[in-house]
Amino acid sequence: MERKAGLWIIVLVLVVALVTLAAAGFAVGAYFKMTNKVIVDREAFEAVKESFDENDKFLEIQSLIDNSFLWEYDKEAEMEAVYRAMLESLGDQYTRYLDKEEFEALYLSMNSSFTGVGVVFMQTEEGFVITEVVKDGPAEIAGIKAGDHILKVDGEEYEYSDDMAANIRGEAGTTVKLLILRDEEEIEFDIVRGKIETATVESKIIEDGKLAYIRIKSFGDDTAKLFDEALSAAERKKVQGVIIDLRNNGGGLFDSGVSIADRILPEGVVSYAEDKNGNRVNYNSDSKHTDLPIVLIINEASASTSEMLAAALKDYGITLIGATTFGKGVMQETHMYSDGSAVNVTVRQFFSPNGNVIHGDGVTPNEVVPLAEGLEDTQLSRAIEILLESN
Repeated sequence: MERKAGLWIIVLVLVVALVTLAAAGFAVGAYFKMTNKVIVDREAFEAVKESFDENDKFLEIQSLIDNSFLWEYDKEAEMEAVYRAMLESLGDQYTRYLDKEEFEALYLSMNSSFTGVGVVFMQTEEGFVITEVVKDGPAEIAGIKAGDHILKVDGEEYEYSDDMAANIRGEAGTTVKLLILRDEEEIEFDIVRGKIETATVESKIIEDGKLAYIRIKSFGDDTAKLFDEALSAAERKKVQGVIIDLRNNGGGLFDSGVSIADRILPEGVVSYAEDKNGNRVNYNSDSKHTDLPIVLIINEASASTSEMLAAALKDYGITLIGATTFGKGVMQETHMYSDGSAVNVTVRQFFSPNGNVIHGDGVTPNEVVPLAEGLEDTQLSRAIEILLESN
């Protein structure tokens, strides 16, 4: 053991020496022709040398900047750009670097209370589309409507939804300028930010007490608890069935969705995920579940955790109506750093209990029901019909 420890000390000294030489602009290879004596294990040496060979170009460029670049520059901004570019080069829109402000915005999006204008939007191929406007919120008062496209925020265009959301939010009482595209017309709105209170779950009894309607708007820390309370209330009222509405739900905490699936489904697998090495993780439900008939409504803006829940319910025989979902069937891990920044990395792909692929395909409803223009909610009406006809 002492000999092995001594060997790794030598390797560590060698690493420090290599760093010093590389930073000074010397070629590493030249310094190992001075002696034919082997002072470290060859495999260990080759591993160290390979690591430095891979980073030699970066070190040379950084040395060039430090020694020759004419102007003063922000070293921290340089490294932030490096981190961002490193992750963007992977070509995965869900894997990205988040600075402190971006990470705080992501965290706030999981909560039901924040300051902003009161809009929910999603990023599509056509841009940033508003899917919901909070009732009596600043955006609704200003005239913003669901279906509007956000082109700019305070004159700036954005590539990522998290960045845009962070800049729409702000201190209550301050003003944000949104450039909106509506029916091929660009309209500018000045909106005064306010405090927004919005629960992630809304429920009510409909059809003269015969049915319960539960809408899940997103999956946050309290969503599973709120859903359980709503479903338990429906059970106590002895309703004939429950409509669960996942339309325009862009996802959120995966475990929250699993807990809701557990409340609905019998014992078994509700989803499983696999990493790059094929390692599988099962997400299971226990035997305790509701006996109430359920119809689930989904649409093209139902994404991520919403799709996991929809796919699970469909595989267990629950009727889905509406439109095919968005098609985000991958999971990210968030790695946080001491400076407040974080990295989101796609690490697993999840599947339905029967092994159906969600990513890129979405979840297709049992019955496609277009949403008619006008005031009538044709999808909700069809869900009501299905449940009443089954009783």
